[in-house]
Amino acid sequence: MNIGLKVSTVPLMKLAKKISLFNSFYSFYFKLVCKLYNSKLIEFKSSVLDKDVGGIHRPLSFVKYKSLVGGSKIISIAGVNVWVKADGFLLIGEIQYNENLDFSNVIKLIKRFAFFVGADVLLFQAVPKTILDELFSSSFTPDKAFPYGYCQLDTSIDPLQYKFVMADLDTF
Repeated sequence: MNIGLKVSTVPLMKLAKKISLFNSFYSFYFKLVCKLYNSKLIEFKSSVLDKDVGGIHRPLSFVKYKSLVGGSKIISIAGVNVWVKADGFLLIGEIQYNENLDFSNVIKLIKRFAFFVGADVLLFQAVPKTILDELFSSSFTPDKAFPYGYCQLDTSIDPLQYKFVMADLDTF
């Protein structure tokens, strides 16, 4: 499942991706705005992990590594941790799910964040039949295509039972 959401804003993020001279300024600006949405992250539990379902366990050291190497950031929106990355578009790697999640409000506030960072497109990807797939699909029309790599992760779990979101991919 692939979701792309449009945001009306000046496309600063796309400009930074295309114009290297502007990229340094934009990177500083993006980090500054992210600090306003600072998260007090202790652990980022994957929304796909469940009984008899394979997924990526992400201890804090993993999240810090991905942030350092890949440039992704954990921000807090309405008390919910959201893993984002600026890469021409605002990639939403993961939204930390809990039973009290007000999904429509979180999306509204992510769009506001996207407006301030100059992201005219939000992208989210997940495999079908995950909680975030269900939440996004109930509110937006997904593109059914989603490419992912091939790797034997755990032979005790049926490959069709692996679940993941964008933050789990090594390209995020």
